[in-house]
Amino acid sequence: MKNRIILYCSIFLAISATMISCVPQTCNEKTESLAGATFYKTGTGKIEAPDTVSIFCLKEDISKFYQKLFKRAIIYLPFDPSAEKCTFILRINQTTDTVTFNYTTFPYLVSKECGYTYCFSVTGYWSTKNIIDTIIVVNNRITTGNEENMRIFY
Repeated sequence: MKNRIILYCSIFLAISATMISCVPQTCNEKTESLAGATFYKTGTGKIEAPDTVSIFCLKEDISKFYQKLFKRAIIYLPFDPSAEKCTFILRINQTTDTVTFNYTTFPYLVSKECGYTYCFSVTGYWSTKNIIDTIIVVNNRITTGNEENMRIFY
């Protein structure tokens, strides 16, 4: 009788351990790499949100992804992992500038549950000077960390 109880307990523990180990894990980590751009006022060097910001991504067609953000000091720009450059049209306080970033793309393992994502390394940039005075890349590695990668002085 005692052997049966030990046998049943062993079978129960083995089945329980098997069921627990087969539960799929969920991905709770950030998997999108976005370039963080902070707005600074030229002359003061202080963070200052523009009254309005609209951003368009220039590809074969123009698509909006931020339209009339009010008083936003930081924005996040998505780069295209299948390209080596990305052009954005920024409308800051009703004045439009074009910004182009050149970059390299590399795969990054987020975790076993989340898989891979793409990260970027900015190699160069160019912008018109209508309202944007200067762009400074403070961190050229764009990862899933949502950190400040560039400063836009206007």
